[in-house]
Order: sequence, then structure tokens, then C-alpha cells
Amino acid sequence: MTYPEIVHFPSFRETNGTLTVPFGQSEYLKVVRFFMVHAGHNAERGQHAHRECTQILFAASGRVKVDAVGSWGQASFSLDSPAKGLVLFPMTWAVQVFESESVLGVLCDKPFQESDYIRDWAEFQSLARL
Repeated sequence: MTYPEIVHFPSFRETNGTLTVPFGQSEYLKVVRFFMVHAGHNAERGQHAHRECTQILFAASGRVKVDAVGSWGQASFSLDSPAKGLVLFPMTWAVQVFESESVLGVLCDKPFQESDYIRDWAEFQSLARL
């Protein structure tokens, strides 16, 4: 099980705005699925792990704190820029706390498959040998 990593997406700043490209080449995953989560201040999302799917999370707008747990330990990350992503490897339990009205973008290397999700904390603890 691998510790989560912060990645930086290419951004191109001009006087009229910034273009950020989160879908470029990635050493971590080939993007197969993309979705966005909109939530308000203090909303908690996630609360699950994936058996096989690797994801990259980024704050498309606003600010989102990600609390992650795995056999490697636990850590918190702050996503506050569309140009900064967090790679979550399989078997990482993650909870996203929306610190403001925010939009979280999620890039995945697998299509949706319910059987890939571990939604029960006790089951995750057992599988991850925590």
C-alpha cells in the first residue's frame, strides 16, 4: 500500500485567466472516469476505500481537506487549487471535508464498479490489517 502523493498539473497563466490541464499524461493513471462532487461548507464525503482503483482528487473550486488512512499510517491534505492534485492509491480510506462551498474533481483509472468499493470501516481495517 502506497502513501498518497501530491501532484501538480500544468497551468498556463494569462492576463485573462489560467488554464489548468488535469487530464494530461500521468505516471499514476490513465484516466478512464471523471466526475465532480459539489458540496457546501463542512460537508463530509467519501468515507470509503477502493480495492483496485487509483484516483487523483483536486479542488476545481473552493477548498477540500482530505483525511487518508492506510497500512502506511494516516495523513491530512489540503486541496485548494485546481493545479494541485492528490493521488489516492488502492486500499486508502479517504474522507473529504469541504471547508467552503467547493467542487471536487476526481480522476479514476477504472470504470465505476460497486464491488471495488469498501464502505464499511471495520471491513477496511480488517483488509488493510490496521
